[in-house]
Amino acid sequence: MPLPGRAARVLELTALERPGPGHVREVARWADPRATAFFFRSRPAAAWLPLLQEHAPHLLRPDPAAGGRWPAAGFLEHLAVAAPATAGAWLAEHALTVAAGGPAALVALVDLAAGDAALMGPALVRTVLDEHAAAGTGAGTGVGEGAVLVRSRVLRLAAEWACAVPLAGRDRDWILVAERLLLAAVDAEHEAAGRLRAAEAGARAAAARPAAGRRPLFDGDPAHWSAAVRADIARMPQDLAGRLLQALVAAAHPGGPAAAPHRSVRMIRAVAASLLVRDVELTAPAVRRSVFHEDLDRICPGAPGVFGGPMLARAVLDLANADAAAGVGLDERTAQWHKAAAADGWLADRIWAAHLAAGVPTRCLHDDPHDDLHEAPAGAHEAPAAAPRPEPEVVRWHELAYGLMPRLLAGPPHPEPARLAAAVWRSCTSRATAALDAAAAPLLGPPPAAGDVAAVWGEDVAPAAWLRVWDWSPVLPARLRTAFAPLLEGMRRLTPAGPPDPRTAARPLPAPAPTDPDGTGLLELAAGQGPPAAARALATARDAGAEDHAYIVSRLVAADPAAWTADVPAVLDALEAPVLRAFYLVAVQEAADQIGALPGRNLVHLHTPEPEPGPGPAPAQSLEHFAQAALFGLLAAAWTRPAGPTGLGALLPAALDRLRALAEPLAHPAAPIAATPPADRPAPASRPGSRPSAARPPAPQSAVRALECLLNCALTAAIRPGAPLPGDVWDFLGDILTAGATAPAVAALFGARLMPLRICAPDFTARHHAALTTLNGGPTPAAAWLDTGRADPQLLASLDRTAVLHSLRPGAGGPAEHLAHALTEDPHLLGDPADVLARIAAGPGGPDAASWLLQVMAWRLQPHRADLYSRTFRFTRPPARPATAGELTAVTTVWRAALTADLPPGALAGAGYFADLALDDLTWLPLARAAAEHTTPHDPATAAWRACAHPTDRDALLLTAALVAQPAGLWEARDVLRPARALLQAAQAVPDHPHTDAVTRLREALIDAGEVDAARTASG
Repeated sequence: MPLPGRAARVLELTALERPGPGHVREVARWADPRATAFFFRSRPAAAWLPLLQEHAPHLLRPDPAAGGRWPAAGFLEHLAVAAPATAGAWLAEHALTVAAGGPAALVALVDLAAGDAALMGPALVRTVLDEHAAAGTGAGTGVGEGAVLVRSRVLRLAAEWACAVPLAGRDRDWILVAERLLLAAVDAEHEAAGRLRAAEAGARAAAARPAAGRRPLFDGDPAHWSAAVRADIARMPQDLAGRLLQALVAAAHPGGPAAAPHRSVRMIRAVAASLLVRDVELTAPAVRRSVFHEDLDRICPGAPGVFGGPMLARAVLDLANADAAAGVGLDERTAQWHKAAAADGWLADRIWAAHLAAGVPTRCLHDDPHDDLHEAPAGAHEAPAAAPRPEPEVVRWHELAYGLMPRLLAGPPHPEPARLAAAVWRSCTSRATAALDAAAAPLLGPPPAAGDVAAVWGEDVAPAAWLRVWDWSPVLPARLRTAFAPLLEGMRRLTPAGPPDPRTAARPLPAPAPTDPDGTGLLELAAGQGPPAAARALATARDAGAEDHAYIVSRLVAADPAAWTADVPAVLDALEAPVLRAFYLVAVQEAADQIGALPGRNLVHLHTPEPEPGPGPAPAQSLEHFAQAALFGLLAAAWTRPAGPTGLGALLPAALDRLRALAEPLAHPAAPIAATPPADRPAPASRPGSRPSAARPPAPQSAVRALECLLNCALTAAIRPGAPLPGDVWDFLGDILTAGATAPAVAALFGARLMPLRICAPDFTARHHAALTTLNGGPTPAAAWLDTGRADPQLLASLDRTAVLHSLRPGAGGPAEHLAHALTEDPHLLGDPADVLARIAAGPGGPDAASWLLQVMAWRLQPHRADLYSRTFRFTRPPARPATAGELTAVTTVWRAALTADLPPGALAGAGYFADLALDDLTWLPLARAAAEHTTPHDPATAAWRACAHPTDRDALLLTAALVAQPAGLWEARDVLRPARALLQAAQAVPDHPHTDAVTRLREALIDAGEVDAARTASG
């Protein structure tokens, strides 16, 4: 019997408060598993559980053949609220059997426990995890994504359960479960980081190799990226791991500091320390100081952006502080810290410093009080009064702190060591003072004389010990600072604000203004005496020409572009050093588009030959690179000036000759060309089935940039009337096109300008029509334009129709967007749209390619999609305005044609996105219904919600029924059910509904999907 016909009987059975064995046998005889699942979701009474266990226990168990599907989970979830004792007793006896039934059953079981921590005790949860959640992240290349998802879900739900267990219930088994979960979190975090590094390393290696087409979204081996994604999925969320850590710390003293600690408190301390050691061992020594750089006092477990290692260190400190508040001795509460010291002594010292600084004894070991600012007068302590002996804990604190101080002073002043050092020097005895000073002396070094300090500043190099004194000086006692007064005074002249207090987190300092060697601000010098004076001062610096000066030159020019470009030859002469001149030209090029920059005809002075490499710290290759970058950039700025190329005057022929000389390898190659395109111009994508090009030596990057500059110059001159270029420029461009039209770099440059060439240079385009418009599966200008060029329907229509249609690939931009743009402008531009779609579906891209075209047509008319898919599409249509009536009419025309084209299944899935468009409902509803009956659409929930507003429309009811009956996937099915239920309720509330057959079909579809409420409504 179909499920809709059995629904009423199912509801009758679930309503029984006292069922009998006969009722159980009736349910057991049902052959349709959907009916059984419907029965359990209908929330039967608790009296069914013992009867089912006695007469039909198989109904309560999961189905291993179906991946562990467990229909009875909904029943147990209902009993967890209605009869928790009954549900708990059954789970205590059968939970292990359920967990062994399959992945889905394991997830459902742990989900039950997470929903109510009292259902399953810690011992049972521990056994389930030990037997069915194997160690390791399971995110390796040999493990499927499904297994990773299952294990990740189980561990996260188990962590939720552990956090929900009350303090009184956190016994030894609970501690072991928490340890297992946190250990898995640590391992998963490091495996995810390692696999991401491997994928990025592969991507960098792939990016370094020349590519013949548009790069994929992720470079490198797809298997590495897949493994990285799986490993990231397996990670436990940081906030959940932080909550679990806090729960573990809280379990140590469940009754507060005044009550007895947990009977396994030592075990908790060992677990916390072992987790930290595990994380440290998995962290590469080279990056540990970067990972643990944050002030431990400022770390909050579970906060966003906090690594697992610092979070574990903070948990170790929190546990020790809780022990201290409860009166536990220092040695007892830190007994496990030797493990951290063995793993990383630097981190262990910081943890010790943080803990000791947080618990400075209120009564210190003062046999005579010592204060740096108020020294006691001589003889004041000749007859000290008898004082009580200090407590053992106070003595132990000082022993540990004094022993730690020499190691702390040997390193940089992190906040924790700095706070402890300040506390120790405040609280130490006079005898200890001498000992500490003696221990600090070899670390700080001998105090330098004033002459030594001045000599070192002249060399601009300071010993490391001097810098350590400067960094530690805010917490050093006054007697030690006095000995280093000349050093500190000299450092303060360079940094008037003084060193930052290391006891607080360091704050970024503002970048100082560029200065010359004498300390006079170059900005002020340029403002007062002019840029040439500042340039001369910079050129006389000791390290003139160092690449660090590129930043200074860039700042100077950016501060006043008009002044620094008013007399370019004078500045070039003042700079003298070739590398400084190259830096200056690059800075001027960057500022060329600023208001007031390069006034008048001053631009012509910039196109002198680049300076020859001379002696200096910058290599000749770097100098040539900077000079050429400035040349190309400044020429590009010249082309965009109102006068265009003619604004260069007499310098134009020399500039063109220079560009032709650089681009010569492209016009007359000694071997076939395979040049790398410019960084901002991706090469055209290679089509599947294309002919592989022969291995060819790459052309110089300067040749490619020179060709780009020549093309821009030629097009600019063609656009401006009265500013023609010499004819040999176009002839030279034709030679390059003839020689290397199939080279990726040449194809990319010409393809990006194919539309303006067609419009502004028709004679050139006509002479080279074949080279510009050929589509042969390899890199050509036309293929490059399809990938990256601006939309031009006329240009698209001039290309080979079959080649264009067969170039479409699902998920790729370029051809799809050009076709979408053309069909939206004129559905019949390429012929009958039904024939166009049929050819696409029959081509290499298959039905998915036709679906992709419909999807792109919808997305182009939705401005918010441009940001989401900016890496796939260029979206040449203006993104701000809504779709016009003409565009919507064109979309409707193409949609109707697709429905009549007899396309294969799957070809109309992309039409689901038309639900987002402002189509009239009277038009959209019948088309959407016909498309959904042909192919399950993408984004079905949007269509369902839109149809939900029409409870009396037959097409809306049948469309929703089709969406419910043919879900695209699990999540899509769940998203559709809510609007479908709302539509059914609204339709059933309409008196004398005109389309009762459509209402019945929707109701039956919902019942088949397991919706109990649909059956209840019908049965009253």
